[in-house]
Amino acid sequence: MINQYIAATVDCVMFNFDYLPTGDKAIVTTPVNSVAALAIAASLLSPHGVISLMCYPGHPSDAVETQSILEWFDTLNDQWIVDTHLDVSPKPTAPILYLLQLS
Repeated sequence: MINQYIAATVDCVMFNFDYLPTGDKAIVTTPVNSVAALAIAASLLSPHGVISLMCYPGHPSDAVETQSILEWFDTLNDQWIVDTHLDVSPKPTAPILYLLQLS
């Protein structure tokens, strides 16, 4: 996990879920590992830092993962702000960018 490599606070953490765009599509992120990584990233975030999350609910495996991430958002306290950025004319399968930061 992230905290094995980073011991200090960080200003930015970026997540691109599902699979690496130019990589092996059989190797994907999983809801359990992604939520655990998000929790660690949130604990390392500096007071003015930001976490970006690119989710792809149009891909079958990432639809479940996106739902798990949204459920994790619901567990955050009122100190956190979650901004959602959608395409101008979003489709249910369009990628979604979430920005997470402390208020």
